[in-house]
Amino acid sequence: MHYDGRPMNLGVDLILNIACNKRIEPVDASCCVRNGIELTIVQILTGIFFLICAIASLIMWKKQSLISNADVENQSSSQQPVHHSYVILLNLSKFGLILAYFYICDRTPIFMKESKVYGLGVFLACLGVFFLLGISSWKVASKVKL
Repeated sequence: MHYDGRPMNLGVDLILNIACNKRIEPVDASCCVRNGIELTIVQILTGIFFLICAIASLIMWKKQSLISNADVENQSSSQQPVHHSYVILLNLSKFGLILAYFYICDRTPIFMKESKVYGLGVFLACLGVFFLLGISSWKVASKVKL
């Protein structure tokens, strides 16, 4: 007698479900997800780095606003230039917020997990639209100053 692979796979799935159902939570997609969030040292150091960038950019923003308020009181017409380090720290802070959002969405059970569906046609259509938008906004530079 010859068995098809489908009944064997069904039996294995049933056995694994018996073992996993004791540990699975309703929001989890599988029993492979551990209870609790375990942070690695790289994640902790990255979070600390972006937190320091956010605090430094807030301090620089407050310092610039105090200087500009003092200039308004003195009625000075010259504006203080924005420091390049402030712009860099502000952009790093925004990037850190984006990474934190993606971490919360991906690694915590706050948002429900769903199976992802990949469609090659949808991907190629979106890629084509972005390509056409890029071509339509392409301008030839007459002179480039570095």
